[in-house]
Amino acid sequence: ICEKQAWLTDKSGVSGMIGDINLFFGDQQEAEINLMIGEEGWRGKGLASEALLLTMIYATQRFNLRQFIAKIKIENAPAVAFFQKRGFK
Repeated sequence: ICEKQAWLTDKSGVSGMIGDINLFFGDQQEAEINLMIGEEGWRGKGLASEALLLTMIYATQRFNLRQFIAKIKIENAPAVAFFQKRGFK
């Protein structure tokens, strides 16, 4: 996940990286999805929501995925709340 202005000046994305999102494929229609906004100043701005939505749309269209699993430590209350708010159980 890159900050837009930094990405526009450095297309490699390295200087503007503020977090990441990953898919780990299970069976043919399922993947584990992990997300992190590592730069605290960028948290709470909707970037994680946008990255999650765009990644899930891409994965359903490109890989025909039908289920996403978010593995989160139960004590990570902000992450649990984030995924629950977006329909994860």
